[in-house]
Amino acid sequence: MNQQVKKISPRVTVALAALWLAACGGGGGDDGVVAATPNVQPPAASGPTAAPTTAPTAAPTGAPTSAPTSAPTAAPTGAPTAAPTAAPTAAPTAAPTAAPTAAPTAAPTAAPTPAPTSAPAPMPAGWSTTTLAPEMWHRVAINDTGSVMLAGSIDGAGGSLRLSTNGGSTWTAQPIGQGNGAVGWIDMKASADGTRLAAVQFLGSMFISSNGGTSWTEVPGAGFAGQAYESVFMSSTGTRICAAIMDGAVYCSNNGGTSFTAATSGGAQLTGKFRALAGSTDGTTLYAGAGDGRMYKSTNGGATFAPLAVTVNGAAVNSGWYRMAASADGNTVVAAGNNQYAGPSTGIYISHDGGANWTLAYGEGLDFTSLSMSTTGNVILASASDSNGGRILMSTDGGATFSQVSNPPGGETNWRSVAINPSATRAIAATGTFLGVTGNVYRFSGSLGMP
Repeated sequence: MNQQVKKISPRVTVALAALWLAACGGGGGDDGVVAATPNVQPPAASGPTAAPTTAPTAAPTGAPTSAPTSAPTAAPTGAPTAAPTAAPTAAPTAAPTAAPTAAPTAAPTAAPTPAPTSAPAPMPAGWSTTTLAPEMWHRVAINDTGSVMLAGSIDGAGGSLRLSTNGGSTWTAQPIGQGNGAVGWIDMKASADGTRLAAVQFLGSMFISSNGGTSWTEVPGAGFAGQAYESVFMSSTGTRICAAIMDGAVYCSNNGGTSFTAATSGGAQLTGKFRALAGSTDGTTLYAGAGDGRMYKSTNGGATFAPLAVTVNGAAVNSGWYRMAASADGNTVVAAGNNQYAGPSTGIYISHDGGANWTLAYGEGLDFTSLSMSTTGNVILASASDSNGGRILMSTDGGATFSQVSNPPGGETNWRSVAINPSATRAIAATGTFLGVTGNVYRFSGSLGMP
C-alpha cells in the first residue's frame, strides 16, 4: 500500500502543479523559465527509475520557484516604478524653469539701456546755449571780463568769424578773409579789455583789430599770406602778438601787429612743426610746442627761443604738443597732445617752475583740442574730441587732479575748444569737428571753483 502511494503521489503532484501553472497564465509572463519545465518531464517518464527521480526534482524546483518569483516581481516593479518617476519629474522641472528665467531677464535688460543714451542730460547750472547757428566751430576766445567773445569755424570754404561784446548774448559776423582760399578760422585771441583782437586762418592770413572789431587789418607781406597758421598769442595789453605756422616759423610783434619778426634759436631762424603757443600775460615768457614733441621757451618776448626738455622722473616724455596754456606769470605751463594732429597723446603734463620740472597731471591719452588756465594757474580746463573719449576736464587745484565736467548739455562729445577768463568766472566752449561735423557754442557764467 505504501508503494502505491509513493507511485501515485508524484503524479498527483505533477497534475496539481500543471493546473496551478495554467491558472496563473503560464508563469506570470516569464516565458523562458516556464517553457523549460515541460521539456524536461517527457524524457523522465520513459523509465520507472528515471521518472520518479527526475519528475519530483524538476517539478517542485522549476514550477514553484519560477512562478512566484516572476509574477510578483515583474508586476509591482514595472507598474509602480514607471508611473511615479516619469510623472513628477517631467512636470515640475519643465514648467518652473522656462517661465521664471525668460521673463525677468529680458525685461530689465532691454528697457533701461536705450534710455540714458538717447535722452540728453539736463543743462548743468551756469551753462547756456548761445544764439549761434550750428557750424564746424573750431576755436573760441574770451577777454578778462568775459564780455568780449570770439568764435571761429572751419568748413573748407573760409568758415566764419563771429564777435560778441555782451558776453555771448548776441553775435555779429566779421566780414574779413573771405575768398582768399583759406580753409577757415583756426585760432583767435583778445586783449584784457577786448579792444585789440587777433585772428588767424588755416591756409589763409592773419588779421588784427585795434578797435574791438569795428575794422580789421590784414598783416601785409607775401610771407604772411596763404600760411598754415596754427596758433596765435596776444598779451593782456595787445601790444605783443605771436603766431605759429605749422611746418614753418614763429613770428612775433612788439608793436601791436604793425610789424612782425621771425624768431630765432641758436642764431638761426626757428622752424618746426609748430602747433601751440602760450605765455605770460605781459608776453615776456613764451612757450612754443611742436607736433613732433619738441618744445621751446623764450624769456625775451619771442625774440629768441631755446629748446626745453620735457621729462618726468628723468625720462623723456613721448608726446606731441598740440595745445598749451600758461599762468599770468608764465611759471605754470600745461601742455597736451592729439593723436590725430600732434601725437602720440599720452596725457596732460604740467610744470610749476617755468618748464624745469614736469609731472603727468592726467594720464589718459585723449585727443586734446584746447587748454585754458586762470591767472594763478589753479583752475585749468581741457577739451577733448570724441574720436577718443570726448569731454571737458577741469582742475581746481593747479593740475593735481582733474575731473570731468558735466557736458553742457549732455550728449555733446566733439569738444573743439574751451576758454576761461583769468578769474574763472566766465567761459566759452565750442563743439564740432575739423571739416566734418557741425556743433554749437556754449557760454558759462558763475564760478569754476576759483580759490
